[in-house]
Amino acid sequence: MAGVLSRLYDLAQRRDDLVVDVVDDIDSWGFLLFRDGRYHIYINDSVRDFRKTMALVDELGHYALRRRLARREGRPETAATMKEQIREDRACDAWAAKFSRRLLYLVRRGLHGGTSRRPRQGRYDPSWRVPQKG
Repeated sequence: MAGVLSRLYDLAQRRDDLVVDVVDDIDSWGFLLFRDGRYHIYINDSVRDFRKTMALVDELGHYALRRRLARREGRPETAATMKEQIREDRACDAWAAKFSRRLLYLVRRGLHGGTSRRPRQGRYDPSWRVPQKG
């Protein structure tokens, strides 16, 4: 998992408006903060690499969501009721989670080559039968 973590750090360092800091004096796994015109992701150094990877990929998803909303000039003001606002918040959280899953999948795929192929689903071919001893 350390290879995935280092690849995620490399991806984050390529962004001009993003800084990733590993600190040991926070009480959570990690968080995202917008300060001085840049996004800062803080990751807890005292947790295992697996947790660091999950925290970093989650915060990168929220970073992508905030950039997406900033390009749209914020959220649309269509939510008239509290129920509609909750639905919009859940949709935003779902978008960030989906982005994080895809990012992690692509990073893992890039590190380990192509994905494994599933057997074809379809017609039965008698040549697939294993000959029985008898």
